[in-house]
Amino acid sequence: MKKHMKNVHYHHPFHLVSMSPWPLIISLSLFNNLICTVMWFHKYNYFYLLSLPCTILCAFQWWR
Repeated sequence: MKKHMKNVHYHHPFHLVSMSPWPLIISLSLFNNLICTVMWFHKYNYFYLLSLPCTILCAFQWWR
């Protein structure tokens, strides 16, 4: 019976993808980018130099 159950494939109309941490990481990075942009408007421009490369690095890691 177990051998028969291994060959059964359940078909469904949806494409299920595996879980990935990259959407959460890139959303936090973009939120940090937003906060740094607001701080840049108030003349605190040093944090933006760290936020933008982090966002770009996360995007490259996600789409590689």
